[in-house]
Amino acid sequence: MQSLTFTPSLFLFMSSSYFKFLSCFFFSAFSSLNFLSFPLLSSPLTIILPLFLTIFFLSFTFICKINRNKLFKLFFLKKRFIGSEIALSKQNNLSTNYKFQIPDLKVGTLDVLVGLSDDLGKLDDYVERVTRKIAHYLGEVLEDHKDNLRENLKAGGVDLVTYLFRFQWDLAKYPIKQSLRNIAEVISKQVTQVETDLKTKSSSYNSLKGNLQNLERKAAGSLLTRNLADIVKKNDFVLDSEYLTTLLVVIPKNHANEWKAKYETLTDMVVPRSSRILYDDPEGDSVLWSVTLFKRVVDEFKHHCREHKFSVRDFTYNEEELIAGKNELSKLEADKKKQFGPLVKWLKINFGECFAAWIHVKALRVFVESVLRYGLPVNFQAILLHPHKKSTRRLRELLNQHYSHLDSAALAGGTDHGMDIPGLNMGTTEYYPYVYYKINLDMLDSTKDHLSRWTCGYLSIFRASSPSISPLFIFKSNNSLSM
Repeated sequence: MQSLTFTPSLFLFMSSSYFKFLSCFFFSAFSSLNFLSFPLLSSPLTIILPLFLTIFFLSFTFICKINRNKLFKLFFLKKRFIGSEIALSKQNNLSTNYKFQIPDLKVGTLDVLVGLSDDLGKLDDYVERVTRKIAHYLGEVLEDHKDNLRENLKAGGVDLVTYLFRFQWDLAKYPIKQSLRNIAEVISKQVTQVETDLKTKSSSYNSLKGNLQNLERKAAGSLLTRNLADIVKKNDFVLDSEYLTTLLVVIPKNHANEWKAKYETLTDMVVPRSSRILYDDPEGDSVLWSVTLFKRVVDEFKHHCREHKFSVRDFTYNEEELIAGKNELSKLEADKKKQFGPLVKWLKINFGECFAAWIHVKALRVFVESVLRYGLPVNFQAILLHPHKKSTRRLRELLNQHYSHLDSAALAGGTDHGMDIPGLNMGTTEYYPYVYYKINLDMLDSTKDHLSRWTCGYLSIFRASSPSISPLFIFKSNNSLSM
């Protein structure tokens, strides 16, 4: 006769009627044995044992009927916790959450961790500042294509949000066999070199861009300041004359008749009927005129022109200089175009490098602060929380409620926020019973996107050694989960 073995997991999926059947079976079996008067069973146990088994199975059936889901969680919670993503109950729907994987780093001594905690805070600010500086300058370089800036801000070949929730420690760049101090120094040197190169490249490109803008401004500005090389021609001037010269005068359109009536009498020795229009600015309010006169009266003529608000341009026709000016403009445009592609590529690559370094610094800070606050062994889980719109306050209340046992003084107001204890960052205004850091993915102040605000922090309720797990948390096989 084969025996039937039941496991707790199988019990959970049995119906209550099946338990009742088992109870009746045991009761009937023992009663039959008693009726047949077997010697070994002719004792009070023949009545007590079937009654006990009947009561046990009926009670267990009742419990399973009411709390089947809770029992299922209790039996399988630990097993499914190890390889699954964590989600908060959909009933609250306050955030989207992702596990933030941090490798087993070298802990080191307490003194090193305390000193490193302060240094990592400074390194965090520095790397973030350089990262944002690169993003801002990339927007300046893109100029008219600045609307595509978000598409160019990537890390590891993906957008910033995707990189963040798929974060994997870069073992090639930052070997975990090294000490935490060495890893921080590697990141610091890397970002410092990037900032130095950025200053050199930006200075060179900005100088080129500034010179080009000056020439373009002169070529397209007002007739009072613009370059006249594309307007005047050689036959507009009297050249190679010992006595005569040609002046260029800018006249407001509403003073054109006054100019034609007075220019011959402004001074002596003005060639009659020598003035003619060279260029009528369609976008401005002035006209460029030429006039021929004797060289000896040029200064007097200019003086009388100023009295009548006629502006004489200081211009001497030199064909070689005009050609050189055109060539310089073309050369600057070519140089800018030549530098634009490699510069954009460099900015995109090094933005991704600095952003990745920044997230690694965040991971280091979470690791160090968690060890300092919760001690050894290192047995914590970092979670990325992406608050839904208008749910940050409620999310914070819920987190504080469920993790208050980690540090009740923080919620009761017992923490002295004006007190700076190395390693715990209590001097900041944001102190919670869990390690918490804010990650703002808004690389430009002008970009206001709800989807770019993330939070990263250790929720040490997920310690493997924790005696109990809050029923707020359930498990799902997908990557994202909701609170």
